[in-house]
Amino acid sequence: MELGYVLVIRRTNKNSVNVVNKITLICHHGGPRDKRLIGPSKRSNKIGCPFTLEGRPGCDGGWRVTVKDWRHNHDPTADLHGNAYARRMTEEEKEYVGKQSDGGLYPRQIQVMFSLLQEKNYFYQFTSNSKNGRLENLFFMHPTSMILWRAFPWVIEIDSTYKTNVYNMPLVEIVGVTSTSRTFNYAYVFIINEQEANYRWVLQSLKCTLVEGFAIRVVLTDRELALMRALKVVRPESKQLLCRFHIWQNINKHCEPTLRLKDVSIERLKVWWTGVYESRTVDHFNSNEKELKKKLKDFPSVYNYLKIIGCPRTESILFHVGSMNISTIRTTPQTEWSPSITC
Repeated sequence: MELGYVLVIRRTNKNSVNVVNKITLICHHGGPRDKRLIGPSKRSNKIGCPFTLEGRPGCDGGWRVTVKDWRHNHDPTADLHGNAYARRMTEEEKEYVGKQSDGGLYPRQIQVMFSLLQEKNYFYQFTSNSKNGRLENLFFMHPTSMILWRAFPWVIEIDSTYKTNVYNMPLVEIVGVTSTSRTFNYAYVFIINEQEANYRWVLQSLKCTLVEGFAIRVVLTDRELALMRALKVVRPESKQLLCRFHIWQNINKHCEPTLRLKDVSIERLKVWWTGVYESRTVDHFNSNEKELKKKLKDFPSVYNYLKIIGCPRTESILFHVGSMNISTIRTTPQTEWSPSITC
């Protein structure tokens, strides 16, 4: 197939004891065209290509191949990715797909997925269950993402959807930030569950794409504790910051009912909390934090919750990468560049 031609078995001959003693191979364009196939919906690849090979068992246990006709009546195919013969599965792939089917995944889905990843030159890694062979984790990165990742490896944001896909598996999205504060997708990862071991595998797979250039300085998360523990193991040098979008979602969910009891608007709390979060110096942070505590004197439970989840640590206030203040980064519902693996 590397030369642009695909061979298929035309005929197999067996002897009286049912042992193969001859195999005839032809080009997949070989054989006469069926004149009954008329119209665009009944096209045929057969154009009478004469190329023929004949194989017979040898005395040493191998096969002796004879070229019966070396000629092709057509040019080699430049791209075989769409060829049905070239995309057929090997016996090992059939066995693997069969195991996946037993686990609840459809063979066609698995075959198409891996074919697309290979055709589009994705970097990908996967793990499977050692007992039943079922796919457990799949990491994939677009070639363009790889270029951007090598150019901007310092700041990433990691978040996962909770089984909101047809595979019923968490999907981890890794997002990067350029020097002009634009966001783009680094990689996507399907994981079997949101445990520390799986997040370690995700980070190790990301590390494999750069090896010695794996120099992440800042990681934004949504306070996923398993992910935060994995980061401390794989990349302890990185500064971990919490995504303010997710923080505010949690604050809104837990604090709004309490504030409503005394007719205090949740939007007012957001203004107070934002003043603390966007402090630019340690002195400003301490001053704004004291002011917040005074305003919430009638809501001690709200203040304590903010202390646990909502207020950044003092040492995070002035953390910089180059001239960019990381505390100003906000995640958005959709990144500005995202790859696609559709044909």
